[in-house]
Parts: sequence; C-alpha cells; structure tokens
Amino acid sequence: MKQFYAFPLIALLLVLLASSAAALEINETPSGNIPEASNIEVRSLRYEPYPVSPGEYFTFYVKVDNYGTEDATNATCRLKLEYPFSSDAGTEIQKSYGVLGSRQEIVLEFKKIRVDTNAVDGENKITVECTSDPGSNSWRVTDFYITVQSRYPSLNVQSVRTEPSQIMPGQNGILLITLKNSAFSSMRDIEIIMNFSEMPFAPYDETSEKRINRINANDSEGVAFKILALPTAEGGIYKVPITINYKDDAGNQFSQSSIISLEIG
Repeated sequence: MKQFYAFPLIALLLVLLASSAAALEINETPSGNIPEASNIEVRSLRYEPYPVSPGEYFTFYVKVDNYGTEDATNATCRLKLEYPFSSDAGTEIQKSYGVLGSRQEIVLEFKKIRVDTNAVDGENKITVECTSDPGSNSWRVTDFYITVQSRYPSLNVQSVRTEPSQIMPGQNGILLITLKNSAFSSMRDIEIIMNFSEMPFAPYDETSEKRINRINANDSEGVAFKILALPTAEGGIYKVPITINYKDDAGNQFSQSSIISLEIG
C-alpha cells in the first residue's frame, strides 16, 4: 500500500516543479519576443532644434538597441509622418543599418523633416517603426511627441485711426486699432490696454481695456475705444502708450508695448 501511494505523490511533485520552472522562464523573456532571437527596441528619441517652429525643418535622431541574443540581419527604422510633419521629395524617412550584433546599439539620423507653416503651437505626434528585418514585416511601433512653437511670436499694431480724424477739446470720438498676427500660429486671450494717465484723453462710457479671444495666423482683428478729449486739452499730436498681452496656443505668455499717435484739433 505504501508503494501504491508513494509513486503518485512523487509524480505530482515533479509536475509542480516543472510548471514552476516554465513560469520562471516565461517571466524572464520580454513580452511578445522570441527567446534566442534578435529584438530591436527604441531606446531614446531626440530632435534638433527644440522646439521646432512652423515653416522650418528639424533633424530627428533614433537610438535603437538589439537586446536579443542573435544578430539583427538588417536593423531598419522608418518614420510615419502625419500633419503637421512631412518630408520633401528625396528626403529619406526609412534608414537601414545592416547587421546589428546582439547587445549593440546605433543612432539613426533623419534630416530635413518639415513642419507645416500653418502648424498650431503644441504637442504633435510622430511615429517611429523599427524592425530587425524589413522582410519579416514585423515592426515595433513607438510614438513620440514633438513640441511645435512659433519662434518669433508677434502681434503688431497694423493701423490706428480716429473718427473724426481730429478730435476737438471736449469732444467724443472713436479710436480704432487693428492688430496683425504675423506669426505662423494663432494667438489668444489678447488684452489691449491704453495708458491715458499722462495724456489729455480719457475713456468715455467704458474702460481703457479691450479683449480679443483669438487672432489666427496671418489674420487681422480690430477693436474700438470710445474716448474723450479733455476740455482743457491743447491742440497737437500726442503719443499714447499701448500695451498688448497675449498667449500662443502652447500657453506661453507674451507682452509688448508700443506707441500710437492721436491728434487734437
């Protein structure tokens, strides 16, 4: 009777040990990869310049590593470009290195990636696909985000006029200011502040501040101020300070000051 029960017990222990060893071996193998094979993995990505600007080009670097136990027969990476990124005719967006040994790493350089001139400031995705052999049609996909930001955001006073063109002392008038967005991306939360503190003018029935929600790239937008020439004002041309505060689509804050001229008849 003892021999009859001892054999199944020993067999059960052997099965449990074998199962534990298999589970341990699987855990040590990277998910989705075959043991003893080449495995190409993107280790890091970078680009220059940072940030990239609408209408300009940048260079993209892909650092890949073969962490498998066999050589990669033809280590290859390619870029999948979506708006606002593109490549000119003749620009390589697929690079092949050739044989990449086990535990070796390389850096592939992709030049002249173009940013659309109307690209909006913010984070935009670029996709990198890499493989140890393009013939296998098995690609490892990595998404990366590129920061797009206008290099020289500029919101300028395009024109200034009053109705009437000359405001008489004690007379009301309308001050019309047009702003031009000369940047490659839209500007928002625009605040226009007139400084009449040392001028013979005053706001009439309203404050000396105006707001514009957004001005798109290369667009213009106007605001109107109701103003009053003080009764004691002397005739002449007066230089009035103006401050413009605004943000780009990435949330960066800008402020600039200017001078406009108003005439009292």
